[in-house]
Amino acid sequence: MRSSARNPADRRRFRWTVGLRLLVALGGLVSFSSAVALTLQDRALARDLARAAAARLDRAAHAASLLVAAHQRALEERYRAVSGTPQLRANLEVQHPPTLAYYAGDLRQREGALLIAFVDRDGRAIASAGDDALLDTALAARASGLSGHAGRPYFITATELRSDAGPLGRLVAVDAVDEPLVARWSDLCGAPLAFRALDTRDELARVVAALPGLELRVAADLAAEREALRHSRENLAIAGAVSLVLSLLGSLLFTRSFVRPIQAIQHATERIRGGDFATRLASARADEIGDVARAFDGMLDHLQESRAQVAAHLDELTRSRTHLDNAQLARAHRQLRDRALDR
Repeated sequence: MRSSARNPADRRRFRWTVGLRLLVALGGLVSFSSAVALTLQDRALARDLARAAAARLDRAAHAASLLVAAHQRALEERYRAVSGTPQLRANLEVQHPPTLAYYAGDLRQREGALLIAFVDRDGRAIASAGDDALLDTALAARASGLSGHAGRPYFITATELRSDAGPLGRLVAVDAVDEPLVARWSDLCGAPLAFRALDTRDELARVVAALPGLELRVAADLAAEREALRHSRENLAIAGAVSLVLSLLGSLLFTRSFVRPIQAIQHATERIRGGDFATRLASARADEIGDVARAFDGMLDHLQESRAQVAAHLDELTRSRTHLDNAQLARAHRQLRDRALDR
């Protein structure tokens, strides 16, 4: 018994059709290309953003060092102007501690310093006013600059005092580095500045100045870069999903225009197998499927013509055989009649 494609068992069997293959191929191609593009862009963009953040951090660190140096120069010029008075030099030559202590207290109050100290030529403090806990740190400083004590930063300004007879000593001032000042520096640099302990680590930072037990760092948390990278991932994922949907829709439309003619040819062959030789596809397509359909119709035309010719030959053979049988029958009758007459 001849098997049929319409067998229920064949219907239940999974068919890996052309349309399904096309859908899977296009969907897989779009998904793979989107994944590759997302991976490459993610790596390249993350690397570029990190490089840009590092370059921006380097510029901010350089700007911060310039701001620190400018603030230190301003302090030096201010205390140099203060130390230029002849009365102060005369009192320092006499080295009268109560008078110098009065001058130190007045100067500390006017300048808002934490400590003012007068030091002789040998580096010994003659008089001071302010926080005595900072005195040892101030005397140990070899030059003006940032310094630290007890986990806090300070500006130490040492101004040489001279007379016509030679050096008299130094005026040493200690000024606090308060949060508003650091905040102004951060605004000018475009990056957050902060004094950190030596054992702390920031994600991305540059050291502007090293102090005893402290470091002035400019840091970046890369939050803006991560947000931009996240938006880029989301946009690329959305673009990939849209491309996937469009490719699936396009493959569905292409499958319908590609599979339906094949199914029409299949149905035509089934009708021909049933004896309907008048079936024609009559395709107007201008592609390869149209060429196959027209070739199929041409084959049917030729087959129908050949079948008509065969039928005509069969009719002619049937008539010839009938004539032959009639002639043979008439001859047999004549022979029987002649034998009967001879008797």
